[in-house]
Amino acid sequence: MTYKQPAINNAFDFWGTAAMATQHNNEPDGGETVPVGQIKRNLNTRGCPACDFLDRKIFDMFSSLQYRLCTVPSESQLLGATLGFCARHTWQLAAVASPRGAALAWTPLLVKLKDALSAMASAADPGAAMGALVHNRATCRICRQQLGWERNYVAAFAVFVGSPDGRAVYGASQGVCLPHLALLLPCLPAPDDRQFVLEHAARFFARLTDDLAGFDTKYDALRRDQLSADERDAYWRMIIHLAGSRRGCSP
Repeated sequence: MTYKQPAINNAFDFWGTAAMATQHNNEPDGGETVPVGQIKRNLNTRGCPACDFLDRKIFDMFSSLQYRLCTVPSESQLLGATLGFCARHTWQLAAVASPRGAALAWTPLLVKLKDALSAMASAADPGAAMGALVHNRATCRICRQQLGWERNYVAAFAVFVGSPDGRAVYGASQGVCLPHLALLLPCLPAPDDRQFVLEHAARFFARLTDDLAGFDTKYDALRRDQLSADERDAYWRMIIHLAGSRRGCSP
């Protein structure tokens, strides 16, 4: 069984202009099919399955993009023409790029900014124009792409959890983080499905509280070798399930 949500971001949306869209019609649009087998594998995580899915998608995208930026001149020209990304996704791209690759990739953007700032210097009111140079979640094309992936995955996830097999697999898992639980609930039309995931989350946080107490007691008493697997990574699971992963949760 698979689920496919209609694409919410097409190539025009992702790259900003119709002329550029024809050069990037192979970009993911958020409407990809999510196989049930993949959702089951994601649920084996100690963290959040939705965050793990998005982590992988974002890492793969940036790994491919940083290579193209260094080897395909039109890619770096496009980065400059569209004024790059938001601060969060700029740092994520920089994390997978080499220093030389980053220098090659961002040079056209610096030229674009130089010209724009020079023109603004003589303007009577440069404030509005300045705002257009800085991307935020609404204008960053990577943010929009990530949101498409996230919505599609959560919708597929809701269909899976609504099935008897999906409920059994979810019940044995760590569940999703709070940010993705908030996205999941509106996608679950049946009241008993909503009750199921909420009660699951409540039980998870109750167990996590016990694991954290055990971690604290054994760590302080120098009995760290006696920590269980659940106690050992309780602090990490706490952060993941409260806030989502740094890369996998939408800003």
